[in-house]
Amino acid sequence: MLDAEAGVLFWQQDVDFADGIGDFNAEADDASFLAGLGSAYQISPDFPLALTLRYNRYFKVGDEDRTGRDNDIDRVAVGLRFAF
Repeated sequence: MLDAEAGVLFWQQDVDFADGIGDFNAEADDASFLAGLGSAYQISPDFPLALTLRYNRYFKVGDEDRTGRDNDIDRVAVGLRFAF
């Protein structure tokens, strides 16, 4: 089985940094687009267990002006799914 997804990720970012000169604190929150692909492989037709693999990309998470970062995040997940 193959599937795809698209959506919106609502995120919040808190940055706290301290060095010998002083402290830096910043916060940001926003929404970013996400896209993903996934697949599942049924291990046995007689047993409801499947091996899953999923890739997601989260676009422009962070706020470069407020927190110093604005990155795309890639996520790969491997798992087992049991249907009941």
